[in-house]
Amino acid sequence: MRDAGRERLDLRRLGAVIFATGYRPDHSAWLHVPGACDALGFPVHDDGAARAADGLYFVGTHFLRTRKSSLLVGVGEDATLVAGRIAAARQAASSSSSSASGFPRAKKSQTSTTLPSGSST
Repeated sequence: MRDAGRERLDLRRLGAVIFATGYRPDHSAWLHVPGACDALGFPVHDDGAARAADGLYFVGTHFLRTRKSSLLVGVGEDATLVAGRIAAARQAASSSSSSASGFPRAKKSQTSTTLPSGSST
């Protein structure tokens, strides 16, 4: 028995959408956002923030920031960083409308990251 499921969903009233994608890293098979994935299906991002779409973030993908990013032992560090970016974007959006989605675009030139205290890479 196969459930057809929904193919479209109005996201305007949702605060977050989380996809558990399993162990196959080809995000382009289900994420149909032009430029969001490279030729191998991996997300194109800056520290978890998608370059192609405002408000789209990734956590738990292979080598998101470190070798342990896709492991339980490492995903928490990335999740903390991405959650902080989302909170900052929401705060900035509440004080000014900087983009159509309400999220400012990720800085593409960012090369360093501040980890939470007690974290290591």
